[in-house]
Amino acid sequence: MAALIRNLPWVITGLILAALLAIAVQIAVTMPPRSFTILTGPEDGGYYQAALAYQRIAKENGFDLQIRTTKGASETLELLNSGAADLGFVQSGVAAAGDPSKLSTIANVFYEPVWIFYRKDAFDGKPMTRLNEAMGKRIAVGPLGSGTHDLASYFLPKAGLTPENTTLLNLSFVAAAQRLQDGAVDVAIFVVSDSSPLPWQLISTPGLELMSVSRANAYAFYYPWLNELVLPEAGADVANNIPAESKHLLTTIAALIARNDLHPDLVRLMVIAAIQTHRSGGKFEKPGQFPNLELTDLPVDSDADAYMRQILGGRTDLDRYLPFWLAAIVDRYLLFVLPALLIILPLLSRSPQAFQWYMRQRIVRWYRIVHEIEYRSQTMDLEQIDSELRHLDEIERTIADELTVTNSYMPQVYELRQHIEFVAGKLKERKLQLQAQAQVSGQASAHTPGQTPDQDQPQTQGNGHIEVSG
Repeated sequence: MAALIRNLPWVITGLILAALLAIAVQIAVTMPPRSFTILTGPEDGGYYQAALAYQRIAKENGFDLQIRTTKGASETLELLNSGAADLGFVQSGVAAAGDPSKLSTIANVFYEPVWIFYRKDAFDGKPMTRLNEAMGKRIAVGPLGSGTHDLASYFLPKAGLTPENTTLLNLSFVAAAQRLQDGAVDVAIFVVSDSSPLPWQLISTPGLELMSVSRANAYAFYYPWLNELVLPEAGADVANNIPAESKHLLTTIAALIARNDLHPDLVRLMVIAAIQTHRSGGKFEKPGQFPNLELTDLPVDSDADAYMRQILGGRTDLDRYLPFWLAAIVDRYLLFVLPALLIILPLLSRSPQAFQWYMRQRIVRWYRIVHEIEYRSQTMDLEQIDSELRHLDEIERTIADELTVTNSYMPQVYELRQHIEFVAGKLKERKLQLQAQAQVSGQASAHTPGQTPDQDQPQTQGNGHIEVSG
């Protein structure tokens, strides 16, 4: 106990440092992996281009984002569900096939229009405005496993187009575009973003026409994940007025989805990457429209929602002034670390003062007792004096045996013991005075036996006090 008291400042400091170390260890244990994987479609698609931008941002922040291509959204979902990758891009509508217990949405990132091109000669030069007009034709619907194929399987039957009455060809985008130009395909469907060069090449190809879907709102009514976009007249080429009239297009929304066990710091990094990459907008997207978390097929990742609200709301400057890894740690542990620091730091800075106060209080407590005895000493009788002298002896023994202080407080203890001796001396002097008075009073009584004391004479009471009557 004595050793503990002597080393109390070091004990307090050690406890505080241990708490800080525990926080540091917790942070270190939960640090994110430095490498993770994102799935995209073909290298000529918008998903791949977005992934390249994300990869660059990840590298700038010390992470290795590995890009893997897939045939399309279905394969992406399959790989994510199996745990073979961490993130991937899929279209709205297709994403609904994902397992919500394993996958969640990080962000909607851009529109992905449904481009339907047809050969003019396949329709005798007449414009194609309704999908059912393609009944009996040869339609390229994208390769198996692609988002284009999955989406086409939704809306083509709604228009009455089935494998029984129409030739549906599972061709890659490149093959479909080539056969469309060669005349081996009458209609080709491509679900790609405006960042892909493919639709802009085909829209300027002689003999081909981009379909304007006259009943786009009807399809959006049946499928909430579909929207309507308008490509304005001359939107592709102003000089050559391409297209010659406005085109109504169906569109899906490209979503970045992730496994539910993706580290929160990586979720934060991907939110930042999505904001930096897509916030400026595109041909169809207005600035600030994307990324967002509206109308998602899969549940929204709670961390992604919080980070996006935080970053887009401008309520933090952590990422602006701190390295990503430090900003992530501070943000993740803010609710835990800040209150801890508010407690620890004052304790750390005040521990010497607290120890000094503790030591002073131990000494002052005895001073108060001794002072009280000294204050009452002139009104005590002999019995009370003897009692307080014994009390002072006990105090001195306790101080000698139990009052352990650091060397810096030994002078105060020495002064305390001197004061005890001083008060004991005063009590002894008072005792001698009372004994002398009692002896004088006794001698006077012996010389005048039977005499009743006069009122003007001092009388010694049984309690040892000398009283003067009036």
